[in-house]
Amino acid sequence: KIFDAGWRPAWNASGTRFVVVPWRPGSVRHLAYWVGFDPAAMRLTSEHGAVPGDFSDFQWDPKEPDLLVGLADGAAESYHVRRRKF
Repeated sequence: KIFDAGWRPAWNASGTRFVVVPWRPGSVRHLAYWVGFDPAAMRLTSEHGAVPGDFSDFQWDPKEPDLLVGLADGAAESYHVRRRKF
């Protein structure tokens, strides 16, 4: 599967964060990052963080802008990006 905004939502519910997944051919594990964005100024903010490496098939929650939802160790989980906790 190729990560893009057509496959899963890259932007959070408020349009203030997006996910970046660097492409590494042949890699089973991925590194993913979320980046803050100021839509009024159309620029990145200093807010950012790494998505936990064991979190897969994730996307932004459609209503809660601070939550990523997906799988962690085969179980459905949510990850709060501000608290950096499952």
